[in-house]
Amino acid sequence: MPKKMAKKTKSSLKKIWLNRLFKLSILVLITLSIIIAWYSYDLPHIRTLEEAERKPSITMVTKDGELLTTYGDLYGTTITLEKVPSYVPKSVLAIEDHRFYRHLGIDIVAFTRAIYNNLIRGRVVQGGSSITQQLAKNFLLAKKKFHYTDRSLRRKVQELLVSLWLEYHFTKDQILSIYLNRIDFGAGIYGFDAAAQRYFFKPLHEVSIFEAAILAGMLKAPTRYNPLRHPEAAIQRGAVVINKMIEYNFISKTAGETEIKIGRDRLLNRKLDIGSYRYFTDWVMDTLPSYLGYIDRDLTVVTTLNTRAQNAAKRTIQTQVNQYGDTKGFKEMALISMNTDGEVIAMVGGKDYSRSQFNRTTQALRQPGSAFKPFVYIAAFEKGFTPSDTMNDEPKSYGKWKPKNIYNQYRGNLTLEEALAYSSNTITVKLLHETGVASLIKLARRLGIHTKLARNLTLALGSGEVTLFDLTAAYGVIANKGYEIYPHGVVEIRDKNTHELLYKSATPPKRKILDESVVKDIDHLLTSAVQYGTSRRSKLKNNIPSAGKSGTSQNYRDGWFIGYAKRTKGPITGIWLGNDDNSPTKGVTGGTLPAETWKMFHDMWLPALARETPIENNEPSSENENNIPQDGPPEAEGTLDGIDQVLNLIHPEETEETITPETIEEYEEFE
Repeated sequence: MPKKMAKKTKSSLKKIWLNRLFKLSILVLITLSIIIAWYSYDLPHIRTLEEAERKPSITMVTKDGELLTTYGDLYGTTITLEKVPSYVPKSVLAIEDHRFYRHLGIDIVAFTRAIYNNLIRGRVVQGGSSITQQLAKNFLLAKKKFHYTDRSLRRKVQELLVSLWLEYHFTKDQILSIYLNRIDFGAGIYGFDAAAQRYFFKPLHEVSIFEAAILAGMLKAPTRYNPLRHPEAAIQRGAVVINKMIEYNFISKTAGETEIKIGRDRLLNRKLDIGSYRYFTDWVMDTLPSYLGYIDRDLTVVTTLNTRAQNAAKRTIQTQVNQYGDTKGFKEMALISMNTDGEVIAMVGGKDYSRSQFNRTTQALRQPGSAFKPFVYIAAFEKGFTPSDTMNDEPKSYGKWKPKNIYNQYRGNLTLEEALAYSSNTITVKLLHETGVASLIKLARRLGIHTKLARNLTLALGSGEVTLFDLTAAYGVIANKGYEIYPHGVVEIRDKNTHELLYKSATPPKRKILDESVVKDIDHLLTSAVQYGTSRRSKLKNNIPSAGKSGTSQNYRDGWFIGYAKRTKGPITGIWLGNDDNSPTKGVTGGTLPAETWKMFHDMWLPALARETPIENNEPSSENENNIPQDGPPEAEGTLDGIDQVLNLIHPEETEETITPETIEEYEEFE
């Protein structure tokens, strides 16, 4: 073939291939355009990336302005790289994306390595997303475009498109700044500054290198590496980040090792009250809709909590559980304290909020035992009985049921004052038998107890179920001179941004629940119980008079003490101890550890208030005290022998007053 023909043929082939390549490029561009258009038509406006869409933030404080906690989505101060120490962004780059400043939004090396490792392992063991991709993903999740479990092609393509858009419209420093401000730490915490304040109680510019490393390490699993809940895991993860910073020459090896050592010691030795207020603030949070209805703005809630009382409550409960829990066979205690104006000043719903958020003051239904007896006596006083009336403390059968006193201890003729002081089971049941179960149940409803109550004579011994919260509030009516109290935890609510007052607590109209003479009589009896009866271990120091009643449920499952300091505003305080699985304690009665706990709590902080509020006095006469027989342990009180068998045969649908001496005969003998 002549050279000229050969050249012409090659030139023609080249033109053909160039033409084909051009057409193919056009086709690829059209295809890509279609794909981009298809996957981007419903993308949210990227310009809203820097706008925060979040739940309203609820900040709870004391009357003195002390911060208790924050609910909802928490954002910190908006930061830029110039406003924070350089080791903060470097810690993030070290563990998340050390080639951030060298790629265009997608780290091909990390992406390829992740695919390889995941294929080898047969499961997802490594991620390859860059910081830009993470920001894109969080943006799409925040806009509710996908669920976090979504692994669809559409999500991946849209993340890629958003990542490329970010890289085109923002500088690297701007992208990293947005990331530091918007990244989700879980639990409604967004951004590094908010996380620094929540976990280290300081703004971001004050955190140490090791604290910054812990925050960066938390991004992998915020709950698992939470330094408040899991300090050891957080320390190990922080050390991983520090070592990465050393590897990429962000800090020296010496500085890194020093930070790990100092940071570990500091984190493990810091003293924190984790959850000390959370039982209270959770309860307040649940009540907020009753004040405002739907919440659509950031709020500041001023609460009734008294930090001095709360700290004393937590310290008391933890001390008692740690010291006696194992030997006495109980794992939980709870405390609630309120003033006569209804302000809840202290609440501890369990020994450790971080392990159990179940609030045993407001949620646990337990049998109150003898702590329910004062209501039997109130019902009797309303029907004309007096504290000086006498009854014989001796066993008596009601059909086949025969209640008995603890240790089978009987004292013969006792006044009603003496009967309650010594927590006589036999006299209390006799009294209820004469006054009627229906009257007692109606009284309990008036006092604010609305849980299911046994409709038979066993109710005299506390066979119904109540919450510590309701039982304490019922005693509060006595402390409040017979007037109803309205337990509450909110003083006022304001718009956090405008400071507009949305709600302010006001004293409701007083409703008389008990007559003055009845209040005087039952107060006298409860004071006697403290002075010389089963409740005398609760006596307060500094001559502060008090009144109260202990209680023990069947088989020593629950120990109670409810009482009030005899002062203008109380407080009224309830103590409970037991086990969540309803297993029995090792013989704990309400007149022992619960009464001592009640005393310990008040002795810690009440003396400082003794000079501020006048003390009332209504102690029993010395003549009565001297004439009371003292044979037997003063802490002895009735247990509910056989109550379980009785309750198993009771139908909740029965009408009031269905159990009589005749109908009780159908129940088994259980002595």
